[in-house]
Amino acid sequence: MPHPMPLDLRVGMALPPHLRERFHSIATGLKQPFCDAMDAIAHAHRLAPHWMFTLPASRNPLASTAFHCIATTLLALELQKDGALPATIHAQSAAHARLLHSCLGDSALQITHGESRWRVLARAVCFPLYHLLRSITVWILARHIEKPGPSSPAHAAPSVLIDTFILPGQAERERYYPGILQHLTPEEQTHVAFVPTLFGITLRNARAFLKDIRTAGIRYLLREDFLSFSDIIAAWSLALRGQLLSVPETACKGVDISPIIRSELRSFREFGAAMTGHLARKAHHRFAKAGILPHTVINWFENQPVDRGWNLGAHESYPQARRVGYMAFPLADLHLSLVPSSAECAANMVPMTLAPLGLYADAIRRGCPDRQIERAPSFRFAHLFAEPAAADAPALAYDIFAPLPMGQAEALHILDTLKKLIDHLPELSVAVRPHPATSQTVVDAIASTRGFDVPEGSFAETMARSRILLGNGSSTCLEALLKGVYVIVINTSGLLMNPIPDTVPSDLYHVSFSLEDLVERVQRQQHAPMASRAGTDHALLNECMTPVTDATVRSFLHFPQKQTNNHPELS
Repeated sequence: MPHPMPLDLRVGMALPPHLRERFHSIATGLKQPFCDAMDAIAHAHRLAPHWMFTLPASRNPLASTAFHCIATTLLALELQKDGALPATIHAQSAAHARLLHSCLGDSALQITHGESRWRVLARAVCFPLYHLLRSITVWILARHIEKPGPSSPAHAAPSVLIDTFILPGQAERERYYPGILQHLTPEEQTHVAFVPTLFGITLRNARAFLKDIRTAGIRYLLREDFLSFSDIIAAWSLALRGQLLSVPETACKGVDISPIIRSELRSFREFGAAMTGHLARKAHHRFAKAGILPHTVINWFENQPVDRGWNLGAHESYPQARRVGYMAFPLADLHLSLVPSSAECAANMVPMTLAPLGLYADAIRRGCPDRQIERAPSFRFAHLFAEPAAADAPALAYDIFAPLPMGQAEALHILDTLKKLIDHLPELSVAVRPHPATSQTVVDAIASTRGFDVPEGSFAETMARSRILLGNGSSTCLEALLKGVYVIVINTSGLLMNPIPDTVPSDLYHVSFSLEDLVERVQRQQHAPMASRAGTDHALLNECMTPVTDATVRSFLHFPQKQTNNHPELS
């Protein structure tokens, strides 16, 4: 007999708690077959960049809905076999609805979707035009805003190029490699340049954003200073070509996934990311033509279109350079793109050297056996090596600390879970911290909810005063773990993004799939011995992280080691 409640299989909508763990098991089993199927499509398109830079080819389940649609289809098939499939299903898209109808074969099922054909058509027209207009606007503005001092292309040619991201209002702060230049001499610093991807730039904020970059105390090489107008048109054309590619019939776990892939291409979502990938590739060609021939090229490697464009362009433009993919973040098991596939390696979109955090080196080595694995300074986690001992730790102020992710849907799900948790345990003190790039919707949701505190101190300060850190897929989970703070990873909606590898002792963290389990785990930790919640786990820290020293920074950048008493500094 069909279950009376509708089953909502849309991305970002919370699955019923009793299905979350089952869905996670299905998604885990789908991971490798899905990646193999995507590689097959890539080879069918001869590893062409205009395919490899598209949204579905990214294999990023935080952006692409393809993996979610296939996994939820398999879940529906299992529920049908058990006789527990609801009579009404809400699908992600028209293509998802058609796939469900095709696989389930039950004409009595009511499968709905909220995708409007006119909206899809409007997006297909507006998105490419908007991103073309934005790229041209930024290109023109970059030429009309003065280039003072070290930001000028006329400055000495750098020998190290470092890929980074800048958020509006944060040009003065190197968020991804904090402190890297402090270990170099003033002369050496002039040979290092950061090549930024401008995250969050719009037609409205472009002028102010670029002015901040021009006046920042960091040497930036803007791609727009080297690209030509024809480069922008060519990148736009290639991105457009990628959206219109055909997709061959491709089986994955007995399901033809080609209609889902084709639908996502035609949606034109993340068109800007594909265009940015093509521009990143072309920028390296232009750098080389301008006489910039670095000996080391460092990519903040998340294996997304911009990274693939960066690495392909570097491979083509500086074949003798040392090319490093820096992966200073946790690798969630179902964040599929973080372990490169054989097709991506064959397409020269993955650097020959990858530098993940220590805990994740084996996963990268298994996925990319032909890549070199090296340890690199853990810039964003350097403070962990200098934090005070447990005996000097500040007094606890919060039972739970929840640093919210950038994604709006996930942030709102976490806030909703916290509200329900407080309903069960009203005595809890809860601190939340919005992401720097969070939406106004999330800020308003925090402000309108009683029971949440938003501390003014830094993340590290708030974490040190908290009993439990609660999150999903964030590097903050790993950071808390290394500081001896108990971590609860929650699955609030669909895919679980657990950033903690199986090698970490299970008594240091917990994965929760339901509110009942979460309540029980929080109550248990409230009465756990204080010693288990404070102090750095030095063994785990040294296994995972690499200290930031003169020696490790110079090795990372391939600069000569400093001489001390005629002996090089040892790492």
